[in-house]
Amino acid sequence: MKKVKTLSSKGFTLIEMVIVLFVISVIMLLVIPNLSKSKDSIDSTGNAAFATVVQTQLDLYLMTEDSSGLTDANTFSSLGAKKYLNNSQVEQASQNLKVTNGIVTLKKE
Repeated sequence: MKKVKTLSSKGFTLIEMVIVLFVISVIMLLVIPNLSKSKDSIDSTGNAAFATVVQTQLDLYLMTEDSSGLTDANTFSSLGAKKYLNNSQVEQASQNLKVTNGIVTLKKE
């Protein structure tokens, strides 16, 4: 008598693979936009915290140093020269912040 070979189900069918890929793509479509929103939120929070640090250092500078030559244009370089801010903080402050009448605010992009 001849033995009949039966098909064994080892592996995935094409339909199963397509369904898995579809589910993965839907999950990625939901996750990736939320990650970019989170990054923007983190950046704005970090910039606001940095502005607070620079404002505190500026207030300390105004209390302890002679501020007669201090203008809004040279505030960050003066804070760097007197070691109230380090060089990287001076560069970051020059790019992201502005000073108006002794008040540090974020630049509007």
